[in-house]
Amino acid sequence: MGKNQSANIAEIWLWHKPLGHPSFGYIRRLFPSLFANCKLSDFICEICAMAKSHRAIFPLSSNKVASPFSLVHSDVWGPSLVSTTD
Repeated sequence: MGKNQSANIAEIWLWHKPLGHPSFGYIRRLFPSLFANCKLSDFICEICAMAKSHRAIFPLSSNKVASPFSLVHSDVWGPSLVSTTD
């Protein structure tokens, strides 16, 4: 990897993060000279991948019910204690 290429990669990341994680294809359209020696497949943003996840994967439950409301889930954590220091 050449010095110029590593500088371009660093600058691409500097544009990607503060602009709100736009796609690298969009950044390439804005700054085509930065991608002269770089491939789009070289850029993988973990934050972008997590943001595209729509839900968490939950394990299968062994609690199956035959009718509605025969098994109810609720939040039973009580009120938190708040210290009042003036």
